[in-house]
Amino acid sequence: VVFTPQDLGDKFTASILHLSSGKAVSANNSNNVVIQSYTGNENQLWLFERMDDRMYKISNVATSLCLDEDNYGTTDNTNIKVIGSNNELAQRWYIWKNGAGYSLVPKCAMNLAMDLVDGNTTDGNNLAAWTCVSGNSNQIFSITPITFLIDKMVTVSNVTTTSDAVSVRPNVTVKVDN
Repeated sequence: VVFTPQDLGDKFTASILHLSSGKAVSANNSNNVVIQSYTGNENQLWLFERMDDRMYKISNVATSLCLDEDNYGTTDNTNIKVIGSNNELAQRWYIWKNGAGYSLVPKCAMNLAMDLVDGNTTDGNNLAAWTCVSGNSNQIFSITPITFLIDKMVTVSNVTTTSDAVSVRPNVTVKVDN
């Protein structure tokens, strides 16, 4: 089977859902990447930035930490986590079409893909990298761009308060994906 890297756009925010369970890929307080029931909170939102060679740097919105394959692991059961960006190959991901969804494949170990270990959909179960297999339902995710606003995307400035009921017209700025 030949996998082809997908180009989903230059920069966008999205949720990553395990296709068959509908559960979300989420960063937890220990910087592990886990599966959880979808709530749409910031821990379940990811910023995708396309790099060279169709690779993506994928950062968690809540933590600003990068999706990373631990220690450049090249064997099954290598932990997936989030850490600070250091532009290394463990933080560059190909998105490969796999059946009805996508597999996320680290540049440092292109024989592996992000995997829902043993199909375990228990909330808080760690994700790991396992040998990439076409059609393996543990490795198939949907990537759904998010277009709604969250509080930190909106700022209001130049607010003037008057005591005589004069109209106030603040400057409103909305930023999505910078």
